[in-house]
Amino acid sequence: MACMSRRRLLSTAGALAATGAVAPQLIALQGCGVLPESLGSDGDGHLRVDLADHPALAAIDGFALLSVEDTGQQLAVVRVAEEGDQPFVVLDGICTHAGCRVDTFDRTQQRLICRCHDSEFELDGSVWGGPALLPLDAYPYTLDGEILDIGLTPLD
Repeated sequence: MACMSRRRLLSTAGALAATGAVAPQLIALQGCGVLPESLGSDGDGHLRVDLADHPALAAIDGFALLSVEDTGQQLAVVRVAEEGDQPFVVLDGICTHAGCRVDTFDRTQQRLICRCHDSEFELDGSVWGGPALLPLDAYPYTLDGEILDIGLTPLD
């Protein structure tokens, strides 16, 4: 089943409820977003992520939504290359339109999606479409072996 936005999910559920055919069909309705993985920062403005603990980030086009416990930040992390200078993209995981989670990565289009209102973002954080007008902030990181060290202050 294809991913659907919150708006489409609610409208479809409403239509099913109006026909009285809710139970089996409602079970089939689902989104495709990921839930954030909750991690604590180290207290010095960095989040250190052991990639061995996050198998979703092992392969190219891997995606994880990380929630920083002590700051409340949510970070969308996408693996874009096996190695090289910048094998990851780290962007704000909160949509600039209405504050919902950017919880889906479309591997075919190479875009991050906020399913609340269907805003889409390029991997540089720029808005591709939807009601969002402002880009997502990008975050600096370094990679030391299997440790992804993310700075929690956005890049300028």
